[in-house]
Amino acid sequence: MRLKVTDHRFLLAISLFVCLLAVSCSRSDKSVLVPQNKDCIVLWTSDPSFSLYAELYNQENPQAPVIVVYKESPADSIPPAKDELSPDIIVGPWLKSSATKKYFLPLNYLFTNGSLNRADFYEPLIAAACIDERPYLMPVSFNMNAMLFKATDSGFIADNYVVTLDEIRESGTKFNKQNNSGIFTAMSYAPSWNSDFLYTVAALQGADFSMTNKKLSWDQGHLRKTVQFLQDWTCESNQSTALEQDFQFKYLYTPSIKWVNQEQVLFSYLTSDQLFATAEEKLEGLDFRWISHEGKTLVEDDIVWMGLYKNSKKLRKAEQFLKWFLHEETQKQLLSYINSLDFVTNEFGLAGGFSSLKSVNEYVLPVYYPQLLGNLPHEDSLMVYPSLPDHWESLKERVVIPYLEYNTDADRRRSDEIERLPPPTMQELLSEWEKQYFN
Repeated sequence: MRLKVTDHRFLLAISLFVCLLAVSCSRSDKSVLVPQNKDCIVLWTSDPSFSLYAELYNQENPQAPVIVVYKESPADSIPPAKDELSPDIIVGPWLKSSATKKYFLPLNYLFTNGSLNRADFYEPLIAAACIDERPYLMPVSFNMNAMLFKATDSGFIADNYVVTLDEIRESGTKFNKQNNSGIFTAMSYAPSWNSDFLYTVAALQGADFSMTNKKLSWDQGHLRKTVQFLQDWTCESNQSTALEQDFQFKYLYTPSIKWVNQEQVLFSYLTSDQLFATAEEKLEGLDFRWISHEGKTLVEDDIVWMGLYKNSKKLRKAEQFLKWFLHEETQKQLLSYINSLDFVTNEFGLAGGFSSLKSVNEYVLPVYYPQLLGNLPHEDSLMVYPSLPDHWESLKERVVIPYLEYNTDADRRRSDEIERLPPPTMQELLSEWEKQYFN
């Protein structure tokens, strides 16, 4: 999820800006917006904040301004229809797949000619952008998973930077409390409270969801170990999935970021964009750690990418914008510019996340997000899936998450074993999804 607006003036500003851009365009006989200025650069994106970035760029480059065209899903919008304005630049998540590679220009030449320095970027992100060792996209922003807790509860965690899956699980033995009737009155954390947490655990433990021969593939052995790990967690720490969910119903009816303000819960799971989009005063007295397993922290799947459309007739001008944006001084200006405006958004960082430029995260973001001081992403710990399957959002929602929810529900598994009902396999869920998606 990219932009959440807390002030209607932000949407008004975006709308006004789009209207101003439209002034430089006219309609052809086919009712398509056609730039009167033939040097205009067309940028497709799902992130409205690029309208603000383009505004600053256009002030510096009035001869070749950027026109921002909103696309809810840029990856699903290419190639452009015959009667629409063709893009020169495309920005958004889910752009890297076997289906989209043919639409983007390889960008390795930007490193070889010195236009960009590969060492300025997080190497795991650049590696994930590569196909046949050539990057077809440039990373713009990314997010990670964290556990929020009261600063006074930091004694449950050994490290000042990360919390391991084992530490989260084992904290229940010290934190959990039950009354005389056996009802839980305090519960450290429960896997069943958040389906995204289940997926994070599976990914960190090597489930390796990827694309093989144009089909979803996974490491069944590691996936089975994840299911067992989560079942054991529930049974050993919280006794049953039913008790976890009863506890959630009784105590955790507020947004998850507020859970740790109650005495009953130790941890709350959230992503970095959710965490740092929260007003600073609401985080007072709280602390966080990145979730880690065997020295790795997971980068969320929805990395924002930027690519040059291969069929663009203005590649040189589009490249100029890409190089301008992926520069520390530019991003420093953008953050300053956005924070100087008299409206408020709760979007974190640049394009809703950490910058792909290490120096921006190290020296610029902490100015606006003091909580980041001493707790920034470590390049060598980042875990990025190199090749997610096509239609991954739908596959994850309809196949992977239901599999994890069902198979980690200890109570349901016990009931089915008594009735001799086999649990659904990933392949069965995938086959059902394929019938619905492609028919």
